Amino acid sequence: MEVNVSHWGDGMYRLVTAVNGGTLSELESCFVVPLLKSVGVVLYRGFDTDLEQMSAFVERHSVRVTLDPARTFHAKNVQKVDAGLDALGLHCENAVAPAPPEYIWFYAPRA
Repeated sequence: MEVNVSHWGDGMYRLVTAVNGGTLSELESCFVVPLLKSVGVVLYRGFDTDLEQMSAFVERHSVRVTLDPARTFHAKNVQKVDAGLDALGLHCENAVAPAPPEYIWFYAPRA
């Protein structure tokens, strides 16, 4: 699968765009993890994906997954952040957990 990697935001971050479609499952860890570690934020666009594929993507590229048992599960590694339309206040995602997450993954079916 062909992807285009470009600068995003103030240039510090990366935008990875699927050139002719494709799925997240086609992205290898040898591409995903080093890119994420080098810039901290990566936005993926143009990939044909759904909750199940996102869950598999998270599992493939994360050493451990931290989940909140109080939130609704939508796939093995996917939980809703907020059931409503209200903005969320600033917070550190599971930062006080005994095993805080190495990465935080977000999936938005609609930008």
